[in-house]
Amino acid sequence: MTFAKDIGLPANRDGGDATTRYNWNVDSTNAGSDFYFMAGNGQSSVTPGATVDAIVNGNRVNGTKSIVTVPIIDFITASATLNCSYSNPPYSGQTSYNPYEHLANGATCGSGSNASGYVSDTNPSATDVANTTTIQGDWVSHFVAKYGQGAHGGVPIYELDNEPNGWIAVHHDVRPQNIGYHELLSKSIAMARAIKAADPTALVLGPGDIAPADENCNGGGAAGTCNGDAAAQNGGTPLGLYYLQQFAAQSPRLLDYYSMHYPGSCCFSTNGTLADMVTAIQRHKGWIASASPGTKLAYDEWNRGTGNGFANALATADGLGVMGQQGVSLASFWGLGDATYPSAYAFLMMRDYDGSGSAFGDTSVSATSADASKLTVYAAQRSADSALTILVVNSSSTAYTSAVTLAGITDTQAVSTYVYSAAKPSTIVHGTSIAHGATIADTFPAQSLTMLVVPSGSTPLAAGRAHRARVSPR
Repeated sequence: MTFAKDIGLPANRDGGDATTRYNWNVDSTNAGSDFYFMAGNGQSSVTPGATVDAIVNGNRVNGTKSIVTVPIIDFITASATLNCSYSNPPYSGQTSYNPYEHLANGATCGSGSNASGYVSDTNPSATDVANTTTIQGDWVSHFVAKYGQGAHGGVPIYELDNEPNGWIAVHHDVRPQNIGYHELLSKSIAMARAIKAADPTALVLGPGDIAPADENCNGGGAAGTCNGDAAAQNGGTPLGLYYLQQFAAQSPRLLDYYSMHYPGSCCFSTNGTLADMVTAIQRHKGWIASASPGTKLAYDEWNRGTGNGFANALATADGLGVMGQQGVSLASFWGLGDATYPSAYAFLMMRDYDGSGSAFGDTSVSATSADASKLTVYAAQRSADSALTILVVNSSSTAYTSAVTLAGITDTQAVSTYVYSAAKPSTIVHGTSIAHGATIADTFPAQSLTMLVVPSGSTPLAAGRAHRARVSPR
């Protein structure tokens, strides 16, 4: 929470595999294959919705908007009593069992798999109840009663479940079949209506699915097919575009954010190039423009490398820069792990580079590099004081001196610099101010992020997007 406050976190998503089976009435979920299909919170006295309410409360303290995941899957957890889908007995011979805890009757909880593959759950009703739009609509009404409508200080955004095309693996106890896009759309549209009925001001985000479910189901479907759906049913249309088309046919608008997960399987991964990332974003923007204008683009799970390696900070900064540059409306980083990790410093550079809340600008400005293999550059003007902020990323092991050429800036005030580098990976260093006119000359250390802050002078961006920044590394 301290880190969220430091960076002025705009939005915080309550998401992930476990949210798929969350039942707010018993404040419990099922972990699925992530952890032995364990379910229930073990409490004898349950406060409905308490776990997510606590998350929303924490967000409100920090001035952060909440994104709450609403289950659309067939079944959700039935009880707060500690239980599991594959207890032994009766399910013997599983690959492994939970070594940390047993059920009250002494039974152990298994992995749901054996030497032959997934184990079939022969009695889902023993641990789960049918999910309905009424249950979830009542949950949204709970938030409205507690906090007000989304547009007036309540929960503003609801996500339609989590990675539906992953259910067959993570939640195969209650969903042993793939979900086709026609079924996914039917469930999604019905739940979106229930959300909007409970809070007409709420914004709905979907499908929040795994890559590349927007193109092929489960990463392996042939073009034009999706989990058993015949090609003729959607004419071979890319599945993400089909999703947008079908939602656009609803009235009133039910989908406010088209969002996918690109955490590491292709375009946004450390192994993928920035060009791949731009291609993915532009593809999705093109679908929105053609099928559902006015829908915002989001990536409710993304990263370009996590963990404690310094390269992750550089990759994360490039990811943030590209999404701002390309006009992505919302993005939720997955896998930060620890606020001391280098990837966290990428957020600090963007949101609190001086430790006093100063942030990268909020209006994108044209920024180019003469050689992006050496330096990448992003620029934006800050509306609060009209300062021009320029982030230069040097991902190489070589320091580069570069002329940063500015257009549309006429003042000659000094430029402040803030540097985060592999040489000092636990702090952002406020560098020496440097003079500038139309050109700034600076050296960008190996493996570093450098923020250049150009005072506003007399040339605010309101006159038009005339400012430009260009780096020429040598």
